[in-house]
Parts: sequence; C-alpha cells; structure tokens
Amino acid sequence: MAIAQGINKVLAYKKETSWGVAPGATSGKELSRVTGMGNLTKTTYQSAEIDKSQQIRGFRHGSRTSAVAFNGELAAGKYVDFWAAAARAGFSTAPTTGSLTNITASATAPHFVRAAGSFITDGFRVGDVMRWSGWTSPATANNAKNFLITALTATNMTVVALDGSAVVAKASGDSVTGTMQGKRTSVPATGHTDDSFYFEDWYADITQSEQFSGCKLQNLAVNLAPNAIATMNMNFLGKDMVTGSSQYFTTPAAPTQSERLAGVNGVVLLAGAQSLVVTGMNFTIDEQLTAPPVVGSNVVPAVFRGRATASGQATVYFEDAAVRDALVNEDVVSVVGAFTASNAADADFVAFNFPNVKFRGASKDDGEVGIIQTLPFTAFRPSTVGTGVLDSTFAIQDSLAV
Repeated sequence: MAIAQGINKVLAYKKETSWGVAPGATSGKELSRVTGMGNLTKTTYQSAEIDKSQQIRGFRHGSRTSAVAFNGELAAGKYVDFWAAAARAGFSTAPTTGSLTNITASATAPHFVRAAGSFITDGFRVGDVMRWSGWTSPATANNAKNFLITALTATNMTVVALDGSAVVAKASGDSVTGTMQGKRTSVPATGHTDDSFYFEDWYADITQSEQFSGCKLQNLAVNLAPNAIATMNMNFLGKDMVTGSSQYFTTPAAPTQSERLAGVNGVVLLAGAQSLVVTGMNFTIDEQLTAPPVVGSNVVPAVFRGRATASGQATVYFEDAAVRDALVNEDVVSVVGAFTASNAADADFVAFNFPNVKFRGASKDDGEVGIIQTLPFTAFRPSTVGTGVLDSTFAIQDSLAV
C-alpha cells in the first residue's frame, strides 16, 4: 500500500486572473518549503433540539473555505508575488539618476552630493537600496555595491553599505549613474490591487491532487535571528478545494531566487541610525481578511479585505537612551532592515522599510548577561511625509524583482 510522503509532495501555485477560477495549467511555480499544506475547512453545527432519547439527532456541514499555510526560508526573488499581494500593489519602476557628472562622493555624511537636480524627484526614498556605476579610480569600489539610503534631501544622499565597507571619496566629474537594485512595492494611497492565487498539493506517491482556489494572502511573518536562516510564514484564505487524480500544474518551474538570507548579513536601522546591537527582529503584515457565509451556497461569495496592518518587534542590547526615549516621548521613528544572501558588495537582498512607527514598549531582561530591551512596534501611514520619506505603512524591496 502506497502512503503519501512529504518529501515527494509538490506544492505549486499560480496567480489567478479571476478570483476563484482555475488559471491555465502552464506557468505554475513550485514553492520549496519547510512545511506547506492546503486544507479544506468547513463550519459545522448540530441540532439543539431536546430528544427523549437524550442524544443528538442531527449534525450538518456548513460553508466551506480553503486554507493554505506555508513556512519557508527567506530568499530574494522567491516571494515577489506575495510581497506585491501584501502591499496591494505591483512593483514600481526602479528609480535612477540617469548619467550625471555633478556627483561628489565623500567618506563622511552626506556621502553623495549633487550640484543640481533631485534624488527625490528621481524617485529615491529613505530605506531604498541602490547601486552606483561609472566611478573611476580611486573610487571604483563605489561601483556595484549595495548602499542603503539612511537620509535624503534633493541634493544630499547619506548611505550605509550593506557589506560594512566605507564610501570612497571622489570629486565630481565622473559620469556616474545611481539605480535602485531590483524593485520596490509599497501600500499605495489609491489604485490597490487584489491578488489571489491557485495552489496545488500534488501527491505523486498516490496520484492525488488537491487544488485550492481563490486564495488571498491573509498574513505573512518574517523572523530574523542572528545565527539562523531567516524564515517566512504565510497563511492564505480561499474559496474552495477540488480534487483529482492527475497533476494540475504539470511542469511547475522553480522561481528565480538567491541563496537563503540570514540575520547576520545586512543592516538594521532603528530610529534612523544603524544599530549594531540588534539580537533579533520579526514583523507581521496582516491583511484583515474575512469570508462571511451566505444563505443558499456552501461556498463564500468573496474574501473581503480590511486595512493592511504591520507590526513587529526588535530586541536590542541596552546601550543608550535613544530607543527607550523614543517610547517615553511617543516619537515617530523608522525601522528598516536590509538582509543579504552573502557578504559580497553586490549580494542579492530583501529590504523591509517601516518609515513611520511607534514603539509600544521597551521592557528589559536581567541576569549575568548583556541587558536586552524588547521593542514591539506598530507601523502606520505618515500623517505628514518628511524629506525623502516614503508615504506608506511599509515597503518591501527585492533585488530580484523584475
């Protein structure tokens, strides 16, 4: 007797064109996973009548929905479809300065200064990761290097290199170009998208296919620890499940992806400044989905969304008053994390930007170790947008988004 084995299961998906309708069987994508499972869920109810037999006389099934739970490892390129679904927007065109000869590079802030024009008009924002090209000796090390923007005005750009290296000074005159690497998605003020996906669990051992339609991203959670591969959890709420004895996505392709990301490689900004004492970081994006049942159908007519919310937590060694006082004073600050696939200057990465947050606490532990503060935070859309600050609750930049 054959028994289905997880090692042989294929989890694949494709974005739907119409909610709850199976897309074409070609161009599906396979998702490597730690765990990933789709299930049919049903409400149930039983008779409340009192019977002289002193037993329950009726039990029924009610409305049905589909649910997909996924746990995997974070990599650039792997989750671009789901980043866009979380932000309710496609990826924007990567901003670029175009070719300029008026840029001066400096080893101290601000690191890149232009004599005319505007980085902000070009489309750059604090929290973006960009690269330069065109620098000549002695500043060739500034080329093809990931720089995270930490402060920005029209003419001044302050950065930190994701590989920890310094900016090499150079007078203006070189024909250089600054470009965002990959693309960024963020929650827009208008024009929101409403993506849904069709998932399949294919059990080759027993030739069984379970397909889950109308699946919308319910929430995603990212967890980063200093000595572990970063993890990604996602939950989807959908319309229904259908079954079959043949594979629906017959040739699902593996998505283009980087090496796995880890918390030790990258940069974290708390309250606008680079922090070298972060011991952990996690965050959750929640789409506030509901799927209320209706009379006359055992499947829901739609999956509705509420507001896109984001919250998280950072744990940091207690080294000064900065982040504690941000809580005490109810300051609006930013939280940014950019994490790379290697130590290379041009390594692939994913960057998470929460430009407008407030801390909800700053509790500390105790013992014969360094004192650690736990900083839960909630992100929200800025009421006013400062210079070079993104007007969104959160943004996600993926170096392999195209």
